[in-house]
Amino acid sequence: MRCSPRSSTLREAAAARFNGALSDLADAGWEPVWRGVVWHQGEQDAQQYPDVGGLRAAYTDALRALGAWLAGAVLPGEVFVLRLGDRSGYRDGYAAVRAAQDAVCLGEGFTMTYTQCDLFPARGWMRDPLHYAQAGLNHMGTHAARAVATHLGLLAEGAPPAPTGPTIAQRLRQAL
Repeated sequence: MRCSPRSSTLREAAAARFNGALSDLADAGWEPVWRGVVWHQGEQDAQQYPDVGGLRAAYTDALRALGAWLAGAVLPGEVFVLRLGDRSGYRDGYAAVRAAQDAVCLGEGFTMTYTQCDLFPARGWMRDPLHYAQAGLNHMGTHAARAVATHLGLLAEGAPPAPTGPTIAQRLRQAL
């Protein structure tokens, strides 16, 4: 994101793929019950933004601008945020990005769905100082998916998802 609402070299391609996937689902007879984005980003901003003091405000503005762009390009829906973790040597920058994510998620169109990435180093869930290990990714994905499904009323609090019928992948293979 680089704290700029206009840094969008991949935005148009992402929107095209998102809308293409929706079209493929429709062609296969599926109508999504939810449209939205799961968002986990901020490491580059936390490490490279030149003014840590201004980072929180800049990231807040950029994330809100991205949400507005997404609302016009691929949604309506929500942006489900997975809060950024931490990295030794960049704690102030990472804390500023997390504070911005928290602030944005108090507003409309954004929901915080995972907050434990900063615990990954202590749990041994880091591949290196920056990247999460598979155990961390699995934990983040499982808990975030459950939080999103519960938030949308698709899953009772704490209940595991119950598979019914063919999966989306199976239906798409049949249709294609």
